[in-house]
Amino acid sequence: MIRNILNQRFASNLDYARRLIEGLSEEQGDHAPAAGMNTPRWVVGHLAQTADKVTLGLLFAQPRTLEGWDAWFDGGTYPGPHAPGQPTLAAALAELERLHDAVTAAVAGQTPDWFERSVPETLPAGFRERFPTTGTALAHTMLIHEMQHLGQLSAWRRVLGLPAV
Repeated sequence: MIRNILNQRFASNLDYARRLIEGLSEEQGDHAPAAGMNTPRWVVGHLAQTADKVTLGLLFAQPRTLEGWDAWFDGGTYPGPHAPGQPTLAAALAELERLHDAVTAAVAGQTPDWFERSVPETLPAGFRERFPTTGTALAHTMLIHEMQHLGQLSAWRRVLGLPAV
């Protein structure tokens, strides 16, 4: 049951992300209309980087594929001008889609009791305290964290006068 809930809602997040950035130009992808706002490219890159580093890397102990993205998109980083080597908005979305597929497959392959296990000790203490089981950690990384940032992207659209999706 938990596998289905996580994966169905995770798929909805990806659909929402696609709709939020559909039709945006690369220039718009780096535009911050107000101080402190995350840009579309940063949001999508951050979601991909989190799926790679935290969800697949730390929770599922899978090898990292986007380590070079940490400097641009890790927690605590801030959007800036498009720097050499950084992915385009389209490339960031393609990576997010690929990683969503990998996370979905990893979740589907677990037994129900796996979701009740303690999170790995390799995670920071604060994370382990807030999300003590793999199920609660996945609910955060797959659902809550993604929706928080997609909400930022929705607000970004509204500030620019773009229609709601």
